[in-house]
Amino acid sequence: MKNREKLSARLARALDIEELTGVSDSLEMMGTKRLFLRGCRHILRYGKDEIRLSLSECVAVISGEGLYLSFYSGGAVGIEGDISELRFEKKEARK
Repeated sequence: MKNREKLSARLARALDIEELTGVSDSLEMMGTKRLFLRGCRHILRYGKDEIRLSLSECVAVISGEGLYLSFYSGGAVGIEGDISELRFEKKEARK
């Protein structure tokens, strides 16, 4: 029997986000209009063109047009609008 790797692990490796996202962080995207994310610690920036969310080990940056939070509760965030880019950045070290 072949060693089957989970799809989420293969996707994280393919997107090169394996080391950035924390174990408790997860996201689900439906097309380019809706994104659900769990593990949000803080909203760092909230605008129509960009939303930045602090996760346990990285910052999620969502870019697009007409972006808005459809909900925010208990670390779960729903974002809707025309999403054109999703990227993860390493957190800057605190001085």
